[in-house]
Amino acid sequence: MRAVAKHNIILKILVIGTNVITSDCDFGSLRMRQILSLLASAGHHVTFAASNLEYRASYLEDLQAKGICVVRRPYYRSLNQLLDERGKELDLVILSRFVVAAQWLYAVRKTASKAFVVFDAMDLRFFRMVREAELRNDEQAKKKAEAQKMQELALMRATNQTWVTSSEEKNGLAQMVPDVDTVLLSNIHMPEPKGKSFDHRAGILFMGSFRHPLNIDAMLWYSNEVLPLLRHLLPNVISTIIGGDIPSSVKALASSDVVVTGDIENIAPYFAVTRVFIAPSRYSANVKEEIDQAMSFGVPVVTTSIAAEGMYLVDGENALIADDAQAFAEAIERVYQDESLWRKIAQAGRAKLIPEACAQETMEAVLRRIVAKIYFLT
Repeated sequence: MRAVAKHNIILKILVIGTNVITSDCDFGSLRMRQILSLLASAGHHVTFAASNLEYRASYLEDLQAKGICVVRRPYYRSLNQLLDERGKELDLVILSRFVVAAQWLYAVRKTASKAFVVFDAMDLRFFRMVREAELRNDEQAKKKAEAQKMQELALMRATNQTWVTSSEEKNGLAQMVPDVDTVLLSNIHMPEPKGKSFDHRAGILFMGSFRHPLNIDAMLWYSNEVLPLLRHLLPNVISTIIGGDIPSSVKALASSDVVVTGDIENIAPYFAVTRVFIAPSRYSANVKEEIDQAMSFGVPVVTTSIAAEGMYLVDGENALIADDAQAFAEAIERVYQDESLWRKIAQAGRAKLIPEACAQETMEAVLRRIVAKIYFLT
């Protein structure tokens, strides 16, 4: 069980995720890797398990090197076996994302009855679903969004604490469920190497996981509405689309000036040479980690006001923000052509990363407070 040595609190922690942590492919994995690493470096006994017990050596050996135990087949047949054998000794269980929490909360409560249980929402599905339904004026979609909302709020009430990644979500939940203990735990993005100078950069970059329908919608809108306008403003400029789980509708966008790739193991070379990053989301809810990632490499961002929510972005200062196709295309053209504006936005974007909730010190402090609360409550 718990131990206190030299006034340090040591917990036994189990983290259950949807899949293997692929920290170079998606930002949810990057954030979780940061959380696991910080907990392990603080001396806690941390175990990670993908809900399907998948094991991919190239990713999980990195966690093991940091002192994190990784549960996998064939050593365990299922998560139920793990919970039956070790549930009673757990102090903290983190259920990452809605699907995991919905599937495993009952078993965790049954086998780890003394554990403090966290629902790490990552991004609230119903926030996105409501906005998509409103965008499309779809009554059936609105009903589905309401049903999803009820499920997610029920999970929050059934767990001890809920983690979210944006201030918009935290403030929204404070209004809807003021009795729920909600904690803002965002990503860490420290400045990366700056890459090439303005004159040696070219192209427009988008990156995001296409498991999320909002990214599919964003790319279809960009290609169908923005790109035809942009081709007149910036002839022959290449747009590159990076992301996993690319559907056929996005693959079909490939053309002489649109490059569509799959997952990229190392995205740094792309950020080193691209001139503008775009985030054309028309509905969303959580923090756009891709925006912070682009800013960490010193790449100016053109985005929508929806995607900018909770990101502390100011149009014309640390990003360019536009919502209709014409304004979005003109914003890209402006920062693409104007070197002084490009430098201003790039520098301000990098500078904004340090003082906000992205800094490692902030995440460490939040986790320390959570650990102390768990220890003294249980």
